[in-house]
Amino acid sequence: MGLAVFIRANELKGMMKQFENNNGLMFWGSAMALVAGLAIILTHSVWDTPWQGLITLFGWIALLKGIFLAIMPKPLLRFSQALLAPGYARVCGVVMIIISLYLLGYGTGFLV
Repeated sequence: MGLAVFIRANELKGMMKQFENNNGLMFWGSAMALVAGLAIILTHSVWDTPWQGLITLFGWIALLKGIFLAIMPKPLLRFSQALLAPGYARVCGVVMIIISLYLLGYGTGFLV
């Protein structure tokens, strides 16, 4: 996903506008974030090591995203659009790639 964000940074604002204008898609996006967040929190609420805490933190972020997207989507969408300027989006893409490689390293046992 980080690579896609990095490569398609110029297209993300248009995608967000389409998402914002489609209430059905916004509803399903909030439901998916809510379910993903709950699944992570209920099955992996571990804060023992930094990489385990990061996974749990992502679960909480997904849960909150699902709640806010369902209840008050406009402020969340404004925040997301601010992050989608091509320069910021590329930085977010690089950060996503670094975090993904970090978690992949621990998940596969390569960094243990």
